[in-house]
This record gives sequence, structure tokens and C-alpha cells, in this order.
Amino acid sequence: MRISYTYHNYPNCPRATEYSKAAESSAAYGSMFLGLVTIGAAIFFLVCTFSFFGNYNWGEFLGAIAFAIGAALIDFYAIVIRPNNTECEIKVILTEDSNRRLPAATIAQFCEALRKENKKQNKETFMRFFPVFLISLFDAVALIATIKGVYFLCHKEDGLFLLLGGIVAIGILSYLIWRLVKGPSPKPTTSILSSSNEQPVPAANSTGSGDIAFCRKCGAKILSDSVFCAKCGTKVR
Repeated sequence: MRISYTYHNYPNCPRATEYSKAAESSAAYGSMFLGLVTIGAAIFFLVCTFSFFGNYNWGEFLGAIAFAIGAALIDFYAIVIRPNNTECEIKVILTEDSNRRLPAATIAQFCEALRKENKKQNKETFMRFFPVFLISLFDAVALIATIKGVYFLCHKEDGLFLLLGGIVAIGILSYLIWRLVKGPSPKPTTSILSSSNEQPVPAANSTGSGDIAFCRKCGAKILSDSVFCAKCGTKVR
């Protein structure tokens, strides 16, 4: 079976185009396996959780939660981390290709800065994602407990504790999710770029090749003849 895939074309850098094509090709095939794992984990979690509020089989329940967490981590890597890494490596290739006349040490320094910034962004994204996912998972458990409590009461069984406990847990966990997603209120800051995002910061010693300038988007120092900013990846030329 043939799977179609898309990739970015870089007319001035065939190496970047080939890298993008190879990355998108493997991602297209990997999405099939990823979909099966995700669906299987969701079904297994729902079945085991519904069964837990009846027989209280802790081993089966904890196994379902572990499976769901593992599937979520795989999803996070495939959907967030891997595309970020691919984009970072393409920026590295473009940086190497567009700055060939610079010293190798300077090019390596810029590439290393790109990779460090990418790792930092991946870590920050994960630290925002995982707590929200984990609380959402237990919020789903509380919802299932509530449904099971209603089911028990409808069949004249003892389910009041499950119903009330589930409702209270849903309220608390939903509030925590809202707080995490909302995040802290940003503090007002003063920036030389606040007046206009379009006005570049005046370059320092930008008359010769290899001199220092500044990115007009983030204000980071860059070489005056660089094509991309090493910090934010913005095309500056």
C-alpha cells in the first residue's frame, strides 16, 4: 500500500528538501501504527475503568492507566517533539548552506544554538502538556465513576458514594486543568521592540561580513550576513 505524504521544498537547498521529504515519508507510515496504539489504549482504558468500579481490580486498573500514559507519550513525541526536531534540523541545514563562507567554528556555534533552543522549547512544551494530560486522565476516571454511580442507583444498588465522589472530583480536577491551561498572568515588560514589531533594532558594526547585527523579531545577536536568526529561526534576509 502506498501512502502519500507532503514535504517542504527548498529550491535553493536540495539537501534540506531531501531531509524534509525523508522525514515526512517516515512520519506518514508511523502514523498508521500510532493510530492503532492510541485507539487500543483508549478502548483498554475505558473498559478497565468501567470494570474497576465494580470488582476493584487494582492491577488491571493501574495497567490501563500506564498503557494510556505510554500511548500519550508516544503521541506527544510523534505530534510535537519529532516535527520540532525535524524543523530544527532543516534550519541547521539551511544555516550551514547559506553561511558557507564563514569559519566552520562560527557555523557550528550557530547550529548548536539552534539545537539548544529547540531542546529548551521541547522541554517547556512537555512540562505544560504532561500535567494537563495526567489530570485530564483522572478527570475521565472521575466521570466514569459518576456514570457508574448513576448505573448502580438505577439498579437499586449502592452507588451514592461513587456519584457524589465523582462529581466532586470532576469539579476539582476541571478547575486544576483550567488553571494549568490559563497559566499565570503575564507581567508587563518594557521592550525596545514594543513600539513596533516591524522596526529593526539598529545593527552594531554591520558593515562587513561576519559582523554583529540584531534580529528584528526577537532582538537576539546574529551575524550581519546570516539568513536565519539562530534563536527564533526568523528569516532575516
